[in-house]
Amino acid sequence: LNAKIQKKITIRSQKNSGPSSARNHGIQQSNGEYIAFLDSDDSWIAEKLEIQIDYFKKNPTAGIVGGGFNQKIFEDHIKFRAVTYYQLLFRNYFLTPAVMIRRDALNAEKYVFDVSKTYCEDQDLWLRITHKHTGIYINQVLAKNIIGKANFGEKGLSSNLLLMYKGELSNYFSEYKNKRISYYSLLIILIFSFIKFCRRKWITNF
Repeated sequence: LNAKIQKKITIRSQKNSGPSSARNHGIQQSNGEYIAFLDSDDSWIAEKLEIQIDYFKKNPTAGIVGGGFNQKIFEDHIKFRAVTYYQLLFRNYFLTPAVMIRRDALNAEKYVFDVSKTYCEDQDLWLRITHKHTGIYINQVLAKNIIGKANFGEKGLSSNLLLMYKGELSNYFSEYKNKRISYYSLLIILIFSFIKFCRRKWITNF
């Protein structure tokens, strides 16, 4: 890195306490208007931050802007999609390495990443943000895993599909407990989540 860029980089370290604690620590130490995340085995495309900030400026109600991680979700002719809170209950469009969050959306929350959660702690935060703010998914690969790991079913935390499933269930019951979804909605989401879990298990076994 050149000297000009190095002056803008601050390195912080702490005892290994899991991803939520590390990300919370980084957020507390930062002072920018936008927050983005990059794990040690992932990389961003060169224009990632510029692209996302441009979407934020064009969409002032947006609280979170994400994009493709390893692959896009939609067909090529779709440039972006607004993602609502209810859509996010059925599918996590926002994978952490491809996400950027507006700081004031985080400031509105009582807590950021829940350190008591080991799985699906990111979805928990995205749900709370999109319940109050617009979410945007850019249909473009913005981040990649540098060792070619799939989005689920391989190494790392995402490899344990059962614990991921339990993490999702915990998030859904939390949304119900906080009266953001009805009992009827909860039942539909739980059925859909179980079907999704079974499909993932079937895919990873073949």
